[in-house]
Amino acid sequence: MKTAKLLICAMALMGCVACDEGTEPSYTDEYGQQAYNDMKGTYEGNIMVNNLPQKLSVTIGNDFTVRPLPAAPMLERIFTAEGELDKALRSAQNITFKAPTDKMALTGVTSLLTMEPTDLQFSVTVDDKSYEVTALIESSVYVNLGTHELSMNMDVVNLYCDGKSYDVKTNRINYFVDIARKVATN
Repeated sequence: MKTAKLLICAMALMGCVACDEGTEPSYTDEYGQQAYNDMKGTYEGNIMVNNLPQKLSVTIGNDFTVRPLPAAPMLERIFTAEGELDKALRSAQNITFKAPTDKMALTGVTSLLTMEPTDLQFSVTVDDKSYEVTALIESSVYVNLGTHELSMNMDVVNLYCDGKSYDVKTNRINYFVDIARKVATN
């Protein structure tokens, strides 16, 4: 993990470019703009959840979008009574996470995108009672511009349900995609 953080910091120092929320990033460097345009599109792969792969798609465009984002790692912290988790999971299908791009760094044919920390909000129902879940998520993506493959890391840094906070510092909630391949261009 320390190596990954060092790599992220090193790439960030090599030339980050800030983006305004909700607007398409623009770069003064022609190569940077071409690289950004080249990485735009939809990537498909597997996200690991409880050591089991689950299919998902990641779209890079004006925003960064992940769908469906598995809710199990978050809901396991909230619903601990027998039978509650299964009911919550059944009502939390097809969750979409969307975040604005914050920075981009280029090194050769590899690009690092970091997204603005973003709240994911969704509702679940257990025994006819609705619960509002909010998770603050930090995410970053590496894209190999030569092979059009993507690696993604997402960390839940805060987790709330109906205003109550749940610990995500002691035992982190991390989503990781090793390799997703580009399947469509935006």
